[in-house]
Amino acid sequence: MSTLIHIKQLVIRHKVAFTEKARIEMARDGVTREMVYEALLNAPAIVKSIRSRNPQSGRAEKLHVIISPTYGGIYLYTKGRISVEDGAETLYILISSKRNFENI
Repeated sequence: MSTLIHIKQLVIRHKVAFTEKARIEMARDGVTREMVYEALLNAPAIVKSIRSRNPQSGRAEKLHVIISPTYGGIYLYTKGRISVEDGAETLYILISSKRNFENI
């Protein structure tokens, strides 16, 4: 299964968590959870995937950047990672969720 399809399945099942940084960016830009879900479900592709190191655990992780529109045509920039919590439950954790002002 492709990573993008996996992310979309997690969104449909509401298996999404938002970091404090993502919640702050969303509040600042007037972005709701529903808008983030719409943009992720509308995504035609992952713009890029980057390797990073989790600042809390120090573990390597892969972050996925997606830029896509809501149903209302507002483009959002999201960056997140797929995570397995407690060895079983899978989540898509949004590290960044904000308006992408370059597409206005």
